[in-house]
Amino acid sequence: MSLQFFIADDGTTGQELWVTDGTTPGTFRLRDINPGLGSANIGNLIQSNGIMYFTAYDGSAYHMWRSDGTTAGTYALTSSDNGDNAGNLINVNGRLFFTGSDSVHGAGLFVTDGTTGGTQFVQGVSSASQFFAVGNSLFFTANDATNGTELWVSDGTAAGTHIVKDVLPGSSGSSYGNFTALDGKLYFTASNGTDGTEVWVSDGTAAGTFELKDINNGPNGANASNFYAANGHVYFTANDGAHGNQLWSTDGTSGNTHVLTLGTGQSPLMRAGTQVIFNHILYYVGTDPSGGSAIFTSDGTTLTKLNHLSSFSGQFYNLGATLMFFGNDGTHGSGLYTFDGANVSFVSSVSGGFIQPVLSGGKVFFVSHDSTHGYELWVTDGTAAGTHITADINPGIYDAQINNISAVNGGVAFTAYRPDVGVELFFSDGTAGGTGLLSNVNPTGDHSPSLGFGSTVYQAGALGFFAANDGVNGNELWVTDGTVGGSHMVTDLQFGSNGSTPQNFFVAGNTIYFTADDGVNGRQLYTSDGTTVTQLTSSGVDQPYN
Repeated sequence: MSLQFFIADDGTTGQELWVTDGTTPGTFRLRDINPGLGSANIGNLIQSNGIMYFTAYDGSAYHMWRSDGTTAGTYALTSSDNGDNAGNLINVNGRLFFTGSDSVHGAGLFVTDGTTGGTQFVQGVSSASQFFAVGNSLFFTANDATNGTELWVSDGTAAGTHIVKDVLPGSSGSSYGNFTALDGKLYFTASNGTDGTEVWVSDGTAAGTFELKDINNGPNGANASNFYAANGHVYFTANDGAHGNQLWSTDGTSGNTHVLTLGTGQSPLMRAGTQVIFNHILYYVGTDPSGGSAIFTSDGTTLTKLNHLSSFSGQFYNLGATLMFFGNDGTHGSGLYTFDGANVSFVSSVSGGFIQPVLSGGKVFFVSHDSTHGYELWVTDGTAAGTHITADINPGIYDAQINNISAVNGGVAFTAYRPDVGVELFFSDGTAGGTGLLSNVNPTGDHSPSLGFGSTVYQAGALGFFAANDGVNGNELWVTDGTVGGSHMVTDLQFGSNGSTPQNFFVAGNTIYFTADDGVNGRQLYTSDGTTVTQLTSSGVDQPYN
């Protein structure tokens, strides 16, 4: 079982770093870093190669620490004469780079391999920011007072840490943005003072750092943005000053940095969030020059319009053999469609909309309605026959108030209103027979909602966990395996009607963690296997940090 780190206060040592392996003996405070009641102000947590790095205050200064989840393996890496005041922590292929300052080196860049001896000063840098990992190298911007703010690179050694290129000669410095990595190179925007802000590439050497193309000739720049890396190319939006924003592509060479246009000369832009790699090919939705939208594909060299759409809503859902989406092809009206990489096929009209879609088990579950039913749970497998209402939970034209749809065991758990039970937990595998009430959590006559609109079901392995109130035991932990018999309160952690109020749910692998108050020990960290609940701490607990 993986280790989970979190911050807790046991009432005697202040807020410190704790760890759990999901068992009571394996849950403990790692060290009292700031002795006594004072808190260590744990921050900047980042994991690398099984080690948790963080900054902490020991009562006199802030140091960077590391922990492997054992007391012996939890210790400070920096000191007043080596790398204190750590910030900007970033993992670069297993090594941790950070900025710090101390009485010996002053302010600068440091690197660590997770050992005290391997925590070393690299080089003095000023105003370092925009840290970005590319392979084994760290790119960042810094100001050396001679060249202004420019692009730097580091391999973790003094000799290998240097300005990459004085892009804007002199002390003014350039402005950098849109950092994007592809195949060991950094793509970015910068200005050399002559061409304006254009697209550049760097392999970390001066010779390998250059402007790819002066897209908008002159000082105005192309204002490139919306970078997206896929299949050996970086796609971006740029303005050449004559045609407005167009879609461009580059493979990192000037010769192959070009605008992507259709045969008609238009260059439809990528709509954010619609890009998808399907069968190793890039597809996206953009504006059709003839009106409406369309599905396009590109290999980085050519751009092809595949299918016209009057509209496209949301995103693609990968069903395996096809992509599914909600849109309008201009012929069949608004509804569900599939796309196989070449053709769009109409599936179903779904006149009541496509609300709260959730992909589970190769199907998409969603909320909709039709002329004879209110808002209910629907399902589609990408075929007309497989697109239908799952069950009429609130009979007739009345709404079932479907909410909190969560993928569980190839189906979905969700909350819904049924007149005889109120708002309760249901499950559906996409069939009428497999859709029904999992548990009448609160069987009392007032039908007050036992699961509110925030009652998310958290899947851990084959089980779904949630907080619910049965009207007798208060708000407690419940579990479901998608069956009626497997849906129940796990335990009445705080005996009586007050409830332990489970919250701060956190899933790690197949294990659920949460905090709750048993009425005796205050809010503690717990875990559950769906049968029992195990208390992991005896302190006040903050939300676990993975």
